[in-house]
Amino acid sequence: MRTRTKALLTLALLATVAVPLAAARRPAPGAGGLLERAAQRLDLTAEQKSQIRDIFAAHKTEVEAELLAIKTAREAMWVAIHAENPSEAAIRGAANAVGKAEGELGVTRARIVQEVRPGLTPEQQAELQQMLADFRAFAQTFFERLREHVDSALGG
Repeated sequence: MRTRTKALLTLALLATVAVPLAAARRPAPGAGGLLERAAQRLDLTAEQKSQIRDIFAAHKTEVEAELLAIKTAREAMWVAIHAENPSEAAIRGAANAVGKAEGELGVTRARIVQEVRPGLTPEQQAELQQMLADFRAFAQTFFERLREHVDSALGG
């Protein structure tokens, strides 16, 4: 295998593992920063901002615990994958723990969104759906580019 191909393959494989770890380790933006960006795009009133801050505050402890669980589970999976003698059972167990932790956060996020939506006007709800669609498109493009890099490095 050529040196360039090896380097690309190594980079792609590291990115596949490093991106989720970096996301888990990066401090979550405060509710205030998220709210301000969303507030601008949704054109929220001061009262709506206050209501949403209260909703975020009510879930703060829960979200922090779930983010810590994700970080811990991802670190355990990293250790299992890169063990001197990796065990498929250990890797699968660690991956299941990551999935469980991600699922818990997903449920909490869904609850938060369901609490926020009724306070939005129909126009703001439509804009929120567009914001979610934009983020999903961004994520899909990111992972498609990553897949292309891996395919290219593997000669595919």
